[in-house]
Amino acid sequence: MAVRVEIRLRNLDRYIRRAHGAPRALTPLEEDVLERFAMKMLQAIRDRWPVDTGTSRDAWNIELKGLPGQMAFIIDNPMYYVEYVHDELWERLIPAVWKAVEGPLMFAIKAKVDRTEREIERLLDLGGEVLDIYRAGLEGFAV
Repeated sequence: MAVRVEIRLRNLDRYIRRAHGAPRALTPLEEDVLERFAMKMLQAIRDRWPVDTGTSRDAWNIELKGLPGQMAFIIDNPMYYVEYVHDELWERLIPAVWKAVEGPLMFAIKAKVDRTEREIERLLDLGGEVLDIYRAGLEGFAV
């Protein structure tokens, strides 16, 4: 059977809600941080996956679900036999990979959220629209 694991980013959802005063969508630069860590996780899973032909290793995928209040990584592999590879290796591997990146990821994304919130305040103080940070991808925003 195929494997599908959802890692909810509840700490990130709570952090954004506290910093912003309400749930909000991620900015493009915040999404970039999460995508960078998703690629690290994907590489770590693939590096540790046993290879006969490489088919199941190459089928691993990670997708970011960025809905406000429902942020998560979706890790999946559609290969029909992947669940049974090496005594369900995926059940140990995915949590271990997540544990290794969770701390650095949260540190990096919280710093980016803090920068975004400062930029939102600056735009509002200047009479700008907060939507500008999503349209322009924070062009000129010091990162």
